[in-house]
Amino acid sequence: MGKWKEAVTTQLNDAARKNKKLREELRLLREEKANALSGLRVQLTEEFQERTAMQRDELEALKKQAAALREEKKTMAATHEAELQAARTKLREVIQLELETEYKRREGDWEKEKTQLQMLTAAKETERAQAEHECGVLQLRLNRLGTQYDELATLLQPECGFTAETRVLEAGDHADDGTRSESANAERQKTAMAAAHARQMESIKADLQSKEQRTQFLLGRAKQEHEAEKTQLLRELHLREEELKVAHTLLKQVQVENSRYMERVSHAQTERQALEQRYAAKVSALSQELAERIQAADEVQLANKRLQEQLRTSQQQVATLEEESTMREEAFHSLMFSEDSKRITMDLQRALQAARDEAEEWKMQYYASVTASQPPSAAVAATSQGGPSPQKSAEADGEHESAAATAPAAAVRTPEAWHDQLAAREANLDLQAAQLARKAALLAAAEAKLNKMRSSMASQASLLLQQSKSGGRAGGSSGVGGPHGRRENGDSGVFTGGGDRSNAEDDDSDRGLADTSPLISTAASLLPSSLHGSLRLLEAQRRRLHLPGTCGLCACCFSGGGTTGVPRRLRRNAFLTIVAALMLLFMLASFRVVA
Repeated sequence: MGKWKEAVTTQLNDAARKNKKLREELRLLREEKANALSGLRVQLTEEFQERTAMQRDELEALKKQAAALREEKKTMAATHEAELQAARTKLREVIQLELETEYKRREGDWEKEKTQLQMLTAAKETERAQAEHECGVLQLRLNRLGTQYDELATLLQPECGFTAETRVLEAGDHADDGTRSESANAERQKTAMAAAHARQMESIKADLQSKEQRTQFLLGRAKQEHEAEKTQLLRELHLREEELKVAHTLLKQVQVENSRYMERVSHAQTERQALEQRYAAKVSALSQELAERIQAADEVQLANKRLQEQLRTSQQQVATLEEESTMREEAFHSLMFSEDSKRITMDLQRALQAARDEAEEWKMQYYASVTASQPPSAAVAATSQGGPSPQKSAEADGEHESAAATAPAAAVRTPEAWHDQLAAREANLDLQAAQLARKAALLAAAEAKLNKMRSSMASQASLLLQQSKSGGRAGGSSGVGGPHGRRENGDSGVFTGGGDRSNAEDDDSDRGLADTSPLISTAASLLPSSLHGSLRLLEAQRRRLHLPGTCGLCACCFSGGGTTGVPRRLRRNAFLTIVAALMLLFMLASFRVVA
């Protein structure tokens, strides 16, 4: 018997060591899993922030592009305006060139006309000179003819006197008839010649006078035409000089404006080239940054995939180790669980089942009595309602059991008593509704606190990320390096979930019964609100002792490793656990009797 006990003890010690080792490995794997999850959360938060920053950068880039397009539109409008101004300037230049060409053409025409007029004037002057020369020649000829006439007259007068005297002398001396006739013929011829010469002189004088008058008239008219044309030419020359001055002034103004516009165009082209260079530099920088970010995003995705694969592998290993640990724990429990404990457990289970059956029987009797005592319309309404809902059955068990105790006596009561009972039942239902509302408020407060804890964990993760970026990630597994802390309790580590256990108890006391074990929550639904304080104390004791919240006594006594279950100093003392369970059942039974 002693050898068997030693062998069993040895096996149990080996199993305990193996179980301890497996639990330690499981704890390490859970730590690695928690660290991987925290790192993944931080990485996802980082990636989300990076994507948000990238989208913000893209939005800024789009805004900058829109601003650049606006600036380009303004530049194009200014360029278009400059082109219009240049076109106007060119048009003005063309018009100026046309004006200058027309002015030169007209000036050439005027020069030609002036030359022609000068030639005409010279011809008229020549004609006048010729006419004057002719007049002078004719005057000379007239003077010569007058001289000749005077000479002839002087010559003729002595000859006539001498001829008469001679004729008288000859007549007196000679009385010759033939000589007398010849002298008469010669005298007649001379008289005829003198008359002809006189007539010719008169005609020449008249012709000379008429030619002189015509020449004087032509000279006067030529002088008048020359003066008029000279005056007109001088006037036109003055007008053309004034027009030329105005044209030169306009040309200077146009040249000044053209130089200004050319300076503006050159300045605008310089600014445009500078803007294009700056935008090209910005585009190249943004393209390079985008390529770097895309490469970083690809690297992050690859790292994320690798971490997900590692996490999946770790989860598979954890599941395998948990199954193996469960099998070993079951074997260990089957070895450690004595016959007395099994018998006590079976008795407790049978007592619990009997209590449940009795409660169900009383509930059925109560419903039968209530249905029998109700009028037909109420029975039809109750039938249409289909009984209580499954959600409220747990909350109404205490009421059904308390009412089932008085069901036989209620069957013989009067309608007034039934009305009183129904009023009390309605008041109890109102009270339960108020309790449910209070529980809902507590649950909402718990959810708000949980959300607050999540936000604080996220802020802590971001703070840790910033610290790791600035000074490197803090090493070592003994400190608090993430959102999950660790506290040593004896020789086993207990994960507290990122806070102190006292803070967790304060949060649980504030939260009430909204976040409790299934057993305590079931008891709270069955008991009145005046006994919830005791249940809170019991829940605090359960959490302090790290007891499970289910009705599995095996798990309550022996389950859990270094991180779950009861402490090591209480694991082998199953009697205390069984006593606690019996006390809980006794309290429930006493609460039912009191209710």
